[in-house]
Amino acid sequence: MKELQKHLRLFSLRSSATFNDVKAAYRRLAKEWHPDRFVDDPGMRRIAEDRIKEINIAYDFLVRHFSQKRFSLIDPDGKVENTEPVVWQPLERDLFWTNLQADFLLPVLYEAFREFGVKDLAWSTYRRLLRGTWEGYAQKLYHSLDVETETRTKGDRTQVRFTYRYTHEADNTRLGLEEGPDLVGAVGRFLASPRFTHEVRPNLARIYFQQFQLHEITQTEIRSHQVTAEGRADRLDIGGATINQVMGLLYKAMSDAGVDRIFWNTGTKIMFGTTGWSLRSAGQLVRALIEGEGRQFRIRIQSKPLTYGRVRESPLSDLGRGREDEQRIRQHILARLRGG
Repeated sequence: MKELQKHLRLFSLRSSATFNDVKAAYRRLAKEWHPDRFVDDPGMRRIAEDRIKEINIAYDFLVRHFSQKRFSLIDPDGKVENTEPVVWQPLERDLFWTNLQADFLLPVLYEAFREFGVKDLAWSTYRRLLRGTWEGYAQKLYHSLDVETETRTKGDRTQVRFTYRYTHEADNTRLGLEEGPDLVGAVGRFLASPRFTHEVRPNLARIYFQQFQLHEITQTEIRSHQVTAEGRADRLDIGGATINQVMGLLYKAMSDAGVDRIFWNTGTKIMFGTTGWSLRSAGQLVRALIEGEGRQFRIRIQSKPLTYGRVRESPLSDLGRGREDEQRIRQHILARLRGG
């Protein structure tokens, strides 16, 4: 309890604060004490680096506290079960709501989709989107669909919207959501399963932070050469960073290089997005493939032309644009890790 009050005081919050209050306070403090704001003042920069560490430690603790408080299976004395019932109900045809917190819903959706057979799953925690591909029979016809979910917070509710898109033009029957594969039902069944109750639910905070949360490489790690970068002819070698830090670094570099619609999966170590994409023109699919384990990774960046979201054979005129995307991302990564 003393540790809880200590972290709440750091965020200038009372014991009655909600998780949304914690997130708002964290964003405010992280912006106020970001070390990059004090580039010209080494003394204040060192103070800010220590302060941001305290802020991150407090935020991690409070996230775990709120997750355990809401989803723990037993009370602190181990006697009374206080599990809050999970709600999963429709609002509209393709819109559902749940009382699961939006920050911890992504692992739940990911596991439910994976068990249902959705493949090539990727996610964006910043945009709260999950995307994958489903293939199978619905209405006695074979279909190939891109599946996407978007979550939004409305008061105490988290709203989840499902979207299907056909990946093969040969599909001659357009399914409505209620006629398509029962992904919504798959999520509901997973929430009601013993595996969710006894394995996933008590560990939502840990799963979220280990797999779905990207982490920044600090300026202290860069200046002390704890994290290193070496450019090769075909790749970038990164040493001393975790996979979540490498993904965070890639996200910033790709964003700075003009890549949008970015998704990633820290488990399969892939990040991808698009440049120059629109409904009326071709763009580029930019992929970062990460190899290695522990704290030694190799990043290979590839860029391929797109048409309406699908990869196609590239005319020679498109190859130069792809190489420019790759080079730009490499330069952003090296510049950040070398203090440029």
